[in-house]
Amino acid sequence: MTSDLPPAGTADNPHSADSLPAGTADNPHSATHKGNPTGFRSPQSPIGPGICEAAAAGLLLLLMLVPNSLLNSDGDTAHHLAVGRQILATGTLTPTDIFTQPHFGQPWLNWEWLADGVFAAADAVLGLNGVALLTAALIAGTIYGLCRRCMARGLHPVPTLVLGLLTAAASEIHWLARPHLFSFALLLGVLYLLEEYRTGRSPARRLALVPPLMAVWANLHPAFVIGLVFCGAYWLGSLLEIAGRWAVGRGGNPHSAFRNSRTPRLHLDRCGGRNGNAA
Repeated sequence: MTSDLPPAGTADNPHSADSLPAGTADNPHSATHKGNPTGFRSPQSPIGPGICEAAAAGLLLLLMLVPNSLLNSDGDTAHHLAVGRQILATGTLTPTDIFTQPHFGQPWLNWEWLADGVFAAADAVLGLNGVALLTAALIAGTIYGLCRRCMARGLHPVPTLVLGLLTAAASEIHWLARPHLFSFALLLGVLYLLEEYRTGRSPARRLALVPPLMAVWANLHPAFVIGLVFCGAYWLGSLLEIAGRWAVGRGGNPHSAFRNSRTPRLHLDRCGGRNGNAA
């Protein structure tokens, strides 16, 4: 039995695959349709990630134009520079307090000795301008790193920029030449390593960078305790994930267990039924 239809690809058969434009919904077998199932190509945004880079560079330049606001807004900056100069001059940590009159000669444990030394080194190279430059770089670099992290997770550059500006406005009161600025940057770095592993974008060996970072942080500023808290939170989340998978293996409800081996997601029943049916 022969077919009455004309050969495919001829003018008499306009519905053949070869006669339809490639990449349209009417031609689902075209290569373009396989790569883009919707057959629609979204327009590119006129605003790219470079807007956050420009904003960070502008913030760095602005801070460098007003260095007095970074150096003269807090009297503790001079104390950190004096301690750092003493460390650089002697090559040792001072076991007793030699800088304050009420506690002179008493035992003293300097939690921020490394930050004091870094600030003193910047002062030795470029003077107070070096201290201001280091401070401005820590501030602008931390905000820029936060913006890059948000865009890497899929946030559009415009709301990312708004988030960065809000962060700058909220933290502006802490823009001082003091060791706590190192905590801002290191907290962002530690969270980056933990989150990259949790989401499966980096291997477990990258976590080996966390202990050295924490060791450096512990000698820069006492806020390293916050980093330990976050490490503990991620560790606890991993334990809950393992417990969820163990419950599934013991015959638990798979809809309420953690399914993904890296990203814990709690799958709840619909309408309270085990199979998504109403109870």
